[in-house]
Amino acid sequence: MIAILLLLAGCTADAGKASPPPATPLDPAAAAAPTSQGPSTNAPATAASDAGTTSSDADTASTFGPMPDLAVVSSDGRVAVVRDGAMSAAVTGLLTADGSAVVATTATTTDGKPSTVVVWQGIHNGAELGRITLAGNLTPIATDPAGKAVAFTEPNADSPGGTVVVVATPEGQQFSHAYTSELQPEGFSNVYVDGSAIPAGLFVIEYLDPPPADRTAPRRYRVRVVDTTSGDLALPFDLRKKGQTVDEQMLGFGRTHVLSQTNGLLFTLYRGIDDDEQGYAFVHTLGFVNGVYCLDLPQQLDLAELPGAVALIDGESTLAVVSGNGTVSEFVIDDITDASKTPAPITTSAVWTGADRSGPAVAANGSTLLVGQSDALRWIDSTTLSVSAVQHWDMQIEAVTLLPSGNAIAAGTRRISEITPDGQLAAELPLPGDFGPVARVVTVPG
Repeated sequence: MIAILLLLAGCTADAGKASPPPATPLDPAAAAAPTSQGPSTNAPATAASDAGTTSSDADTASTFGPMPDLAVVSSDGRVAVVRDGAMSAAVTGLLTADGSAVVATTATTTDGKPSTVVVWQGIHNGAELGRITLAGNLTPIATDPAGKAVAFTEPNADSPGGTVVVVATPEGQQFSHAYTSELQPEGFSNVYVDGSAIPAGLFVIEYLDPPPADRTAPRRYRVRVVDTTSGDLALPFDLRKKGQTVDEQMLGFGRTHVLSQTNGLLFTLYRGIDDDEQGYAFVHTLGFVNGVYCLDLPQQLDLAELPGAVALIDGESTLAVVSGNGTVSEFVIDDITDASKTPAPITTSAVWTGADRSGPAVAANGSTLLVGQSDALRWIDSTTLSVSAVQHWDMQIEAVTLLPSGNAIAAGTRRISEITPDGQLAAELPLPGDFGPVARVVTVPG
């Protein structure tokens, strides 16, 4: 699962020596005894398209076991880890793209000036993998696919509205450049220059207008690539038209995203608003070999108006786009990257119906797609796009993941719960008290 903290994505139609306090360690706290909340007693009636699935008033008796090892990421830039059945304290930082480590940051001072302590901590055992101190009050935004290089930003004090971009590894700072425009890193390219410790390119969003008073309002932007050898801002290439660069301005909202490590692609579900259109939706595809492409979506999804989400299924060979109205579209990823093929949906189907049109949280494992929406969890067979099980839980679901066993991990209402397809509560833990809304739950790689 994706570990890049992405806000927006562009598209094209076709060191001091002071001893600062250490970053908060990810040592598991004592696990609180879980309390079964059980299926919701006031669950809405099961939709017609859910007929034949398990009942929402299933037996609430549960056999508790330890919660599987997980990383939980909040929408306000905090990470907590479940290890050996216990929840760690939350740290400020981000999860690396490969899910192997947490990059934790602590603001401090060195020689009377702001500085940032950066600690790489292994997910499996909490071991410290690296520790450096960087000048400035930096915010970590994105990592490279290997989880070593991290892109940080801070405001450019010498240019209002500008950005300082810093790239560092556990060996120290590798790049720093001040820009006069506001930049938001998306992810690194997978191209290296001989002898370089970091990728040659960093994809960024360049905002073209000042921040609006309404933080939820759309902003005009374009995609650029930072050359980490020179600091220059370059144009990205078209993912499907090799050698052709893309220079297009967009106005829109970023939504959810998913990273395919196998394909080297980042998919972002996006709503754009342009001067000559009332609204439209697309999936922005960012290829880490320096390419971008915009994937048009079927109108049945109604994602110009409704919230949605994206997931990778069938070994990251297929992209699923899920709408709050219960409609799901699937795309073959090879069709997107191969210019000789047409990247059209292989199927679009109304999987469930109902009055609830709230934003879905999605995850997948193998050919099973898991969708959480409000208090409902739906297990969906991606080969037939049919609901195989549905459970209503007394939780406002914020994020989900799907275990190889078929059990769901749902986060919301200040806790995370492991729920079986037949409605049993297998494990549960409270979230740290200072944790914000959950943006992602990520299983720890083996």
